[in-house]
Amino acid sequence: MNRCVTLNEALSLGHLFIISGPSGVGKSSLVQKLLTESDQLKFSISYTTRPKRPQETDGFHYHFIDQATFDQMVLENQFLEHATYNHNSYGTPIPPIHNWVKQGYGVILEIEVQGAQQLREKQSQLDMPMHFIFILPPSFEHLEERIKGRGTEDPDKQARRLQIAQHELEQADTFDVQIVNDDFDLAYENLEAHIHSMLAAKEILD
Repeated sequence: MNRCVTLNEALSLGHLFIISGPSGVGKSSLVQKLLTESDQLKFSISYTTRPKRPQETDGFHYHFIDQATFDQMVLENQFLEHATYNHNSYGTPIPPIHNWVKQGYGVILEIEVQGAQQLREKQSQLDMPMHFIFILPPSFEHLEERIKGRGTEDPDKQARRLQIAQHELEQADTFDVQIVNDDFDLAYENLEAHIHSMLAAKEILD
């Protein structure tokens, strides 16, 4: 008989959770709550050439670097994946992820859709279980309101971000799980439940 596997028990196997979705959909808030609920989860801090926003902290939200440094890191194969989004570069560093997975932690990657696609293509080469999760807005109009309501970008950049978001939403079906973030608490419950079910299924198979 298969016993119930708790989130922390299952995470002892080491897993990679790739969480993607359009800008403004609420990925970061969901991820932060996940991190507070389990001491077996780690968060991969990406490198980016995007300018730091006033409320952001270097080394906590992102590692902020210039384009020349980023390009050098690409040449030195320091990234698990890297992508260009809205004219800025983003990359996931390799060393911390490999170390955490070997120690049995679940590692969360909050990355762009094209970066997630790179990882899916590399999945057979990488010795770690991967789970691909896409966060959806309740509607495109709702997403548009959120992006414009931020007030952090000029209209041209907002329009570009929305254009990218529309393309990303078309890729949602390529992910293992899609979760609509309409009500935050419900979306979080669904996200946690899906992660738990994927982990439990993997432990049963092992």
